[in-house]
Amino acid sequence: MSEGKKYVKVYCKKSKKYGLVTVEKTNGVDRVTNFYEIDDETAKSVNTAFEGELPDVSGHLKPCVSTGKRTPRSSDSSRQCAVKRGELWYQCLFCSGLEICRSAERTGGADIYFLMDQSGSMEYHDRRAAANAVKRMVQTLSGMNNTYSFVAWGSTAGYIFKKETNMSKMNSALSLYESGKTEHSGSTDAANAFRCIQPDVASSHRPVRIIFVTDGYLDSDEEALVERNRLLGGQRNVEILAIGVDGAKQETLKKIGTVAAFSKVIGSSAALTSTFEQIAAVLKKKGNNF
Repeated sequence: MSEGKKYVKVYCKKSKKYGLVTVEKTNGVDRVTNFYEIDDETAKSVNTAFEGELPDVSGHLKPCVSTGKRTPRSSDSSRQCAVKRGELWYQCLFCSGLEICRSAERTGGADIYFLMDQSGSMEYHDRRAAANAVKRMVQTLSGMNNTYSFVAWGSTAGYIFKKETNMSKMNSALSLYESGKTEHSGSTDAANAFRCIQPDVASSHRPVRIIFVTDGYLDSDEEALVERNRLLGGQRNVEILAIGVDGAKQETLKKIGTVAAFSKVIGSSAALTSTFEQIAAVLKKKGNNF
């Protein structure tokens, strides 16, 4: 017996088309029971009424004709969409190219990225201060339906958590950053940080707020600005706060940041917590805006 029906707007990054998925709860279990193709104009008026990941698919729906599966995340070994040209794009409903669309206007939610310097000059007390600042900010913004991503960067860059909402999981990942065990130390190559998040920012349908922190001069201001500009190119509702501690270069931060009030050198890493609390207060008051 059905216990209610909800609708999930989805977007295929490969075909650039929208769809509407029906989710029904039966005997306490959510299942995808139908799929509708919708045009761009119709998509504008549809809000998602479902939180979390897409659930399993009911047996009567057609499987992806390329993978033969109807379980979530059907795709080839490279995690890319396996549907061949000419096939119905939605036959591979749960490939890695499909994402849930949630209305930012309805939920007030944003995708918040922390790009944290882990170069050799960032000592343990600096990393601990940065991790604490992130924790305090996430706690302050509780209930705003945000997702949080953290990139550690130096000679290389990589996520330690990505689009996370679970505080305990974030705390566990932050302990790796504090102890310097993320394998992203070395030089101060900020271009890597911006390059790392470009695909995810490009595919986001929500406001994006990026908090960039460094403690020194960058390896190459020019390369960092190229990647920063590439990240912003063609994107709407993306803001960057470029925060410097200790020996950071104020002139560079002003060029990288888009929010002047929070794009500057603030002093030692001890000032990060209070600065992040100020940022959180503004976001909470203005619905993730500045």
